[in-house]
Order: sequence, then C-alpha cells, then structure tokens
Amino acid sequence: MKIQKKEIQYSLISAGITAVLVTVAFWCSGRFPGREHIFLNGDYYQQYMQFIRAFFDKLLHGETLAYSFEMSMGMPSWASYAYESLSPFNLWFLFISDVDTAAFLTVLNKLMACGGLFCFCLCYVLRVRPEIGISLGCIYALCGYNVSYYYNVQYLDGVYLLPLLMLLLFRFVRTGKTTALTMVYAYSFIVLFYSGYMLGVFSGLVWIALMWYVYGKDKDRYIRCMPRFVFCVLTAVLLSAAVTVPTAWFLKNHNPEDATKFSGLSVSLTGFLQQFFPGHALGVTGKVPAVYSGVLTLLAVAVFFANKQTDRRKKIVALIVLGLLLLCTFFAPLYLLIHGFDAPDMSDFRFSYMYSFVLLFIAAQALQEAGTKEKGWLYAAGAYSGVSILCFVTQKEQGNPLTLELALVFLGAFAFVIYRVNAGRTRMLILSVLIGAELLLNAFFGLTPDNTDLARMGTYYRHWQDEGQRAMEMIAVMDAEENGMAQDFYRVCYENVQSQNEPLFYHYPGIGYFSTLEQPALRQALFRLGYSTATRLVSDYGSTPLTQMIFAQRYRVHATDPRIEAADAFCVSRNAMVLPLAYMVSEQIEALHLTEDNALQNQNMLISAMTGKERKVLADYCGNVEMTSDGLQLSTQDGVWRVSALQESGGSLSLFPETRPDRQMYAYFSQDASVNAFHTAKIGTNADIGLPMMTSYLSMPHILPVPQEDGEIRILISSQDEKIATFREMYFAELNPEALEEVYRELIPGAAREMAFSEDHISFNVTVAEDKTVLFTSIPFDTGWMAMVDGTEAPTEGVLDGAFLAVELPAGEHRIELQYRDKSITAGILGSVVGGLVLMGSILVSKRKKEQKQE
Repeated sequence: MKIQKKEIQYSLISAGITAVLVTVAFWCSGRFPGREHIFLNGDYYQQYMQFIRAFFDKLLHGETLAYSFEMSMGMPSWASYAYESLSPFNLWFLFISDVDTAAFLTVLNKLMACGGLFCFCLCYVLRVRPEIGISLGCIYALCGYNVSYYYNVQYLDGVYLLPLLMLLLFRFVRTGKTTALTMVYAYSFIVLFYSGYMLGVFSGLVWIALMWYVYGKDKDRYIRCMPRFVFCVLTAVLLSAAVTVPTAWFLKNHNPEDATKFSGLSVSLTGFLQQFFPGHALGVTGKVPAVYSGVLTLLAVAVFFANKQTDRRKKIVALIVLGLLLLCTFFAPLYLLIHGFDAPDMSDFRFSYMYSFVLLFIAAQALQEAGTKEKGWLYAAGAYSGVSILCFVTQKEQGNPLTLELALVFLGAFAFVIYRVNAGRTRMLILSVLIGAELLLNAFFGLTPDNTDLARMGTYYRHWQDEGQRAMEMIAVMDAEENGMAQDFYRVCYENVQSQNEPLFYHYPGIGYFSTLEQPALRQALFRLGYSTATRLVSDYGSTPLTQMIFAQRYRVHATDPRIEAADAFCVSRNAMVLPLAYMVSEQIEALHLTEDNALQNQNMLISAMTGKERKVLADYCGNVEMTSDGLQLSTQDGVWRVSALQESGGSLSLFPETRPDRQMYAYFSQDASVNAFHTAKIGTNADIGLPMMTSYLSMPHILPVPQEDGEIRILISSQDEKIATFREMYFAELNPEALEEVYRELIPGAAREMAFSEDHISFNVTVAEDKTVLFTSIPFDTGWMAMVDGTEAPTEGVLDGAFLAVELPAGEHRIELQYRDKSITAGILGSVVGGLVLMGSILVSKRKKEQKQE
C-alpha cells in the first residue's frame, strides 16, 4: 500500500487544527507564555526542565553524562538524561532561553505530531474519508494531552509514537518490511524507556491479533512471520542498549524492593466507568482520566460491534485489544507487566491513551459505515443516555465542565441526523462533525480549567525558582567572603520546599542532596535517621544540626511558600560547623546497623560510631508535654498510639512540650516503615518562618524541630482523610550544642582538604589517624566508584547497610582520587553499535534478495 499525497495533506491539516485549538485553549486559560499564570507546573519544573537544561549544559561544556552531583546523585544519570531530554522536540530548550516559551513549543509540536500521525494512520490503514481522519486526529491529540496530565509532558512521546507503531505494524504484517518498525521501537526505548516498554507489550499483542486477521488459516505465512518480528524487537533492543543496559544494570544492583510490595489495585469498576460518562471525567487537579473519548465515540463503538455487516475478524481483533487493556487495568499481574513490574501508584492510568487510540480507531471504522444501521445507533444512544443519567444521579461529583445536559443535546442532534438526513456522504459528514464538536468541546474544557488551585500551583513553582536564583547569588557572596571556600563540595538544605528534594535551585554552586529514585539502601538509612522518605523520594525534612554537619549541609535556604507565607520570609544562612564531603571516621561505622525505632537515638549511635566514643548530642527530654484536643482523641493499644476523629469533619490535637530558649528541641513520631500515604493524618509545627505551620504526613515520619518559644506540635485530620491514624511512639530530645562542637573539633582534623572535583572525579588530601581509618563520604554507594590511594587502587565499600561510599585507609598522609566509571555504559554503547551493524546487514540482505527476485 503506497502512501498517497492526499494522506499527507490530511495529516498536516489535522496537525494544524490541533495547533490552533491548543494555542487558543492555553491563551484563554491564562497559561500562554507571558500571561498571568505559569505555563506548566509539577514534574515539569521539578525534573523535566531541570534535566533538559543540565543535559544541554553538559554537552556544551564537555562534561560527563554518566554521573551528576547536581541532578539526583546516586541514580543512572545517563539513562535519566535520555529519558528526559533526547526527544528532538526538546531542541527548543537549546535555542530559546525562556523556559515557558520553549515548553509551550515543545508541547505544541508533540500534540501536532499526535494529531497528524493518528490521522495518517487512519487514512493509511482504514482509508477513511478526510473529515473523519482530520477530526479524530485532533481529538486523539487532545485526549493525549489530558493523559499527559498537564505536566508529565515527556509522556506525550508515547502518545504520538503509538499511532506510528500501529501503522508500521500493519505495514509489516502486509508487506514484511521491518526496518522502519525496528528504528521506531529503538527510538521509543531510548527517548522514553518506561513508555516504550508499555508500547512494546501492547503492540506485541496487537501484532498477534493482526497476524491472525491478515493470514487467517495460512499457518505457514503466520509462522514465517514470527521470527521476523522477534528479530525486529531484539534488534531494536540492541540499538537502544546504550540507554537500556545502564538502566537495567542500575536497577539490578540496587534491587528496588518497592515493586515487590504490591498490595493490590485501588481502581474500582464504578470509578473507572464514570470516567467514560459526561460530567465524571476527572480534571487536571484529580486523577488522570482513564479515557477522554467522549459520548458519541462510545456510541460508534457500540454500533461497530452491533453491525452484522462488519467483518467478524475485525470485531475479534478489537475485542482482544480492548480485553487486554481492561485486564491490565483490573488484573494486578498484567497491570505490573505492562508497567514493567514497577507500579508506585496502583490507580494511575499511565497507559490510558491506549484506550483513546483503540476507541477512536473503532469509531472511525464505524463512521465509514454510517447510515447502514440507523436503529443500532438509536438503541446505543438510548442505552448510553440511561447509564449516563444513572451515573449522574448516583455520583453527584462533577469534575468536568461537560455536563449531562450538554451531552444529551449532542445525543439528540445525533438521533436527528440519523432519522432526517439522507444516507450517504452528507450524513457521514454531519456525524463526523458532531463527534468532532463534542469531543473537542470536552477536551477543550479540560485544557482550560477554571481552577484556583491550578493558578496557585503555577505561581509557587515559578516563585520557588526565582528564589533559587536569589539563593545562588547570596551563596556566591558568602563564599567570596570566606576566601573562596566554594572549592569544597557542600550541600544546600531547602527548608519548607515540599518537592521531595527535586532540583528547583538548578545549577547552584554545590551538590545535590540525595538520590530521588531507586536507592533502597540509602532511603532506608535516611529513614532511620529521621528524614522524610516515601516509596522513592527523600526530602530535606528531618535534618538536624548533627546531620547537617556530617552530610556537608553548609547552607540552609528557607524558600517561602507563596500560598501560605509572607513575602519577606525568604532567607539564606550558613552552618558554622560543617564537615566536607569526605572525612575520616572510626572503623566502628563498618559494623553499624541502624535498627532503633527512635531516629533521634540513631543519630547519636551514628556519631558514636564515627568518633569511636559514646556520644549524646541529642539528649533525651524528660520534661512535661501538655495536650489539647479539638475533635481528636489519643489512645494506646498493643503498644501503638492511635489518633481518632470524634466527628466527620475531623479536627486537631496539639502537644506543647516545655521548651528552653537556650536549647533546641526535636520531636519524632515513629512508624514501622515509611509509606507514601496521601489520605491520613498530617503533622506539623509552628517552627517555620511565617504564621501558618507547614504540615507533612504522619505516616511519613521525620524529625520535627520544636520552636524554642511557645512550641506546638499539631496533628490534623480533615474531613477528606481517613479518620484514624497510628504511630508507634513519641520521642523528644534536646540538642546539646557543646557536645556537637566537641564532635566537630574531633572530626575536622581528618577532613578532606585541597579538594578538586568534576562531575565524575574528586581528588583531595587527607590525614589518617590511628583511631580513624575509614574514609566516609556522603556520596550514595555505587559499584561504579573507584578509589585510588596515592596512585594505587583501593577497594570501596558501602557503610550504613550499603548506603554511603567508604574506603579503608592506612594511617598517615594520603592523596585520594575517587573516579566514577559506569562499565554498563560501555557495554550498552557496544550493544548499540552491534545493533546498528545487524540492522545494516539485514537491510543489505533484504535489498539483495529483492534484486535477485527482479532478475
């Protein structure tokens, strides 16, 4: 089947209409670049933009992509840069300095690709009429945008790749040509491995269904085609090995145990079905819509299956594909399979654009046969109206501006056309326009939400980024005053920024805090030390002057939250007693296991092991703690404290420990393990600058600083949360500044000095005493680190149960070099070269066979 010029023209028209609709939608919502609201927020500002900027900076300055101290140290940076940055659409970030403008053009181009490729797929595979292809192409693009959830813009790569893969699969089954399919598979693995994996699993089943549809009882051709497809996929994996091999190697070495703690899906059948009906699709501040295909599309799907004249094999193929998606939604093993056995959020429809693709594809086929079964359309409309009204009555929450009444207007217009307009091209055109209007209106409202929370979200991400720039300037001045001490590595603590340690302050003159991805050993150690952790994330909440000292936190930036704080609350301060990135400690740290339930005590245990002496930097608090309750009660049962709400509206419970103006107090409410719970009690203090207190989840325990005057610890349960929360124990301690200073004086002689560094190399001098022979670094341990001691390689180890990099040294003066070498990257690049040679060889073989046949 040759590509026709008209098919390309229709695709360009669909892409152009998509561009106009998206531009108008963003302009109307005030999120157009330069208008009152920030363009995007969420992951866009926390990771996507940051990795793109870092990627281009490293390319321009010739720095390594294998490891990064600025961008989530301790993770496979090579693969992360590919995941976030290698889409060609991201070149806008290289040429345009304004990030909002670059992001707008990136999203716009990806959506145009979604609309154009889907239209081309329909025209090439189904040979649909232009009005069908153009209108449904626009709809698919807008559905895809809603699936990308207004900030995960990298997911759009999967949305526009899906129709391209389906088109090439159809072409492969018909003609046996695999070159383009192999390259697109490889590209999908490179540019977005997570989505590429899902597309691979999904398209594999589609390929099997297409094989059965095309070849039927021709078993020989069916069997001969299978090895070619397997060869195609394996070659694509080889081509993408430069990215996939380092990623797989990292995950294997760090054993991400979170994926094994799968307790079940939280998707309900009722909640899932409601997202297919008007007024129930969730908006941009709720869950990702499962499908955004509209009322009339579902009618067309119903008619497709009810039409007896439709090829039975087509129906079977459609049922197989839809059945797979439903099983992946509700059957846990398949849900994990299509997510690469990695499902942190068990109710997240990250493959939901596949629903839109399949349903719109079926609708296009039904529209091709419009007018053949008028009663079928009317019966489907009546059934849909009844179910829609039922959902509207039983579930009154409306997350979408497309109301039930508006949907019924479209249904009435649809029924009128069926009865009153003559069959043929005119009827089909009107039906297509109706479907297009309803879907475009639905998706358009999704792009232009009238939501106060969204406006505030957009404001505070830009606000924090601006304050990050201010912080960098202030840090530079402070470093200049300290005679260039910026030559040493140090960390910056971002107080009051609830972003789970993402680099909002990109390119500050220091190093990133800790890894935000798969580092179970690191995350467990920090959890034991009182840091706020989730299933994948580590935030800066929970640090004390002791951990700030041993983890090289030289500066503390209080980043104000514009939602709750005064504009003058921003400040930057320097910690007086901070150890550098590397320093000598006692060999007792090698045998230390942090197992205590009390994080405050664990910090004392850690510093005792580092110094080789019993230390009490955080002294136990033995004073009184008063309590007041407003709607909550506190009780104990089987050694567990229980907080219960006495009324549906929830309430608060406040604790008031006796504080002293000369001693900083800390509190810790322990749990068995850190969990990522979003519907439970919150806890906070009035320690932060500004009037309202910042709160975090009680189920994500971290050390809380209690204000030295009028200190309050408050537990909150709102009407939307669960009405019961538990914790194991309450611990209180006071900081002993004299003991902290004594520890600092003892460890500073063994600190690294005359340090030089790059992204993957650190060198320094160190003095090793007889009683402190272990070089401790606050770098997350990874097998890629190699240590050279006076020019001779020395073995590295992971201390604190494999969390941090350490090297055992003999006593005396030494020059240390730490070099990061990810051997898996070399293996991956070699695999990609082999894949390229295999692909070129297969092309040459196919070309020679073709020439021989012609002879």
